[in-house]
Amino acid sequence: MAEKPDGKLTTFVDTLTELRRGKAVLDLTQVLSELVTAVREAGAGGKLILTLTVKPASSGDGNALILADSIVIKPPKLPTPVTILFANDDGKLSRNDPRQPELSGLRTPATVSNLREAPREVGGES
Repeated sequence: MAEKPDGKLTTFVDTLTELRRGKAVLDLTQVLSELVTAVREAGAGGKLILTLTVKPASSGDGNALILADSIVIKPPKLPTPVTILFANDDGKLSRNDPRQPELSGLRTPATVSNLREAPREVGGES
């Protein structure tokens, strides 16, 4: 374990705060926030992956090391909406079921103003 000059152990958090002069911690904080938002919106889990690569510095000094971080998030995958289409006998697709007749006049839904302007029948005839 690595020790500080005062004899205390250097923790992982201590090392993490040193990476890129603290920018790695800021990036992790931002990415975690984005992941939490995506998980809440999707209602499914995601991942935050921190990879640290440690290798010797080219100076040849065994004590000098290069640390590189890589932060990757795998947000939850939102379901892709589906479309229902109907096939006719020729194999062509349509939104309308070819087995059902089309009713004229039902293409456009009535609006509130149209309903208000339409004549009303009040009560039954005696």
